Formats: sequence, structure tokens, C-alpha cells
Amino acid sequence: MNLFRKILFCLFFLLFFSPIFSQEISIHGGVNISQIKLFYFDAHESPLIKAGFQLGPCINIPINKTLSVESAILYSTKGFRHKHTDLDETVTIARLNLVYLETPLALKVKIFSRDLTLYGFGGVYFAPALFGTLYGMIEDEDSFREQITWEKGATFSLKRFDYGAKMGFEVQKDKFRLGITYALGLANLSYTTTAGYNRTLDLYIGYQLFDKN
Repeated sequence: MNLFRKILFCLFFLLFFSPIFSQEISIHGGVNISQIKLFYFDAHESPLIKAGFQLGPCINIPINKTLSVESAILYSTKGFRHKHTDLDETVTIARLNLVYLETPLALKVKIFSRDLTLYGFGGVYFAPALFGTLYGMIEDEDSFREQITWEKGATFSLKRFDYGAKMGFEVQKDKFRLGITYALGLANLSYTTTAGYNRTLDLYIGYQLFDKN
């Protein structure tokens, strides 16, 4: 916890004082599709993908003409949709919304540069959950809405911190960027022995706000 807070503080520091330390600041925003398997669903059923979005500032610090280090602070929504049929044919429809403050850290490589510049990147991400909500409807019964808690033992509880690997590609034209990333969650979010991992595919557009040459 203390280590994560120190990392987050350093990233905020770099963001606000980036004209001194970094070459480029941009704003990223886009859509994503996510999926997760959680402990209170049948292990043989896979939840459906859920649409979400991400938005936040990005910092790029060059190492040389080819390599750079990139990080961001992203407001990111994840979760899943699910339809479950019990043995008595009762149908339950659920949707889990999770909101994270995601901080990726990646090594970025320039692959080629002509009219468009193509980059590839890979690294890690850390993401504490801000809040989460489970929506559901059971056949012939009223719908329900439950807030996710982060302590073990509650009916609807998950672990707050997610982390994993993140990789992708990006093309840049002038001040505009278009990128695609895949995040492979490595943190088991479940408190039980059944695993639950985030999987997210992001498509984003970026716009360069500042460039120090």
C-alpha cells in the first residue's frame, strides 16, 4: 500500500511539473471491452464482455530517438455482463461495473516513421478500484443493486487492487494518436479459491497537449 502511494505521488508530480521533466504530455480517451470470471458464478460459464471507457493524461519521457518511457493516470471502467440459468430454470442476469484509477508504465519503441509513426509498447499496470456496483435481475423477482465491498467475508466482495501486463501498438500523425492495447490482469480479485482476473481490450485516441524539444 505505502509503495503504491509513493509511485502514484511520483506520477502526479511528473504530471504537474512535466514541462521541466518530460518531453510530451497528451490526453487519452477511448472505449474498451472487458471480461472477468468471478467466484459466485458457475466455473463452466464464462461472463460476457462489457463495454466501458478510459480517460486521462499521459506522460512520455524520451530515452533516445527510438525508446521512451510512458505512463498515464487513467479513469477506467471494467467489469462484465452475465446470464446464468439455475437447475430449476431460473434465469439471473447480472452486470458488474468496476471503476479503477489505472496507472500503466511501459517501454515504448518507435518501429518506423514516415507519414505516420508506428510505435509498439509493453509494460505493467497498477490499478486500485475506486468503487464497484453489481446490478442484477432474477426471473419473476425484483431487480437488485449492490455496492461491492473490499473486505473479505462480505456477500459481494472483491480485492481492491488489480495489476498485470499491458501491451499494444500506436500510430501517430502530427498531434493525434490512435492506439490499441490489451491488458492481462495477474491479480486474483476473488477472496475464494476460484480465480477472477481482469481482461481488457482498449481502443483510444490521443491528442498532444505539450511537446518540449
